[in-house]
Amino acid sequence: MKNVNGIARAIAALTLILGLTTPRPALAGPALFWWQMNVDTNRNGCLRRAKQVMADERVPVRRENNGTIWGWHEDVTTSIKCTSRGNNSHVIIIVTSNDRQFAEGLLNSFRGWIGN
Repeated sequence: MKNVNGIARAIAALTLILGLTTPRPALAGPALFWWQMNVDTNRNGCLRRAKQVMADERVPVRRENNGTIWGWHEDVTTSIKCTSRGNNSHVIIIVTSNDRQFAEGLLNSFRGWIGN
């Protein structure tokens, strides 16, 4: 039995040395983009702008709770949170998608329209 344990330890050490157990990056996976900024409107105005961009980009609002809007469509998911900062608001935008180019473009749309 001691010999079996010794062999198992040797194999484990060898795999670590050779890097055989090192996790490899996936060939394809979801892209995640996020952005935060201050917006020159109150929280309700921020949420209204976010909903308008989602409608324009054809990402339906699926859920809304306490200043956060979630939406998803096919392979894109969005989360937008607006919080009050005096007369202004702070917004955090998260976009994930298997299509990296689409996710980046959607984030840029949100940044452009909510920030104006």
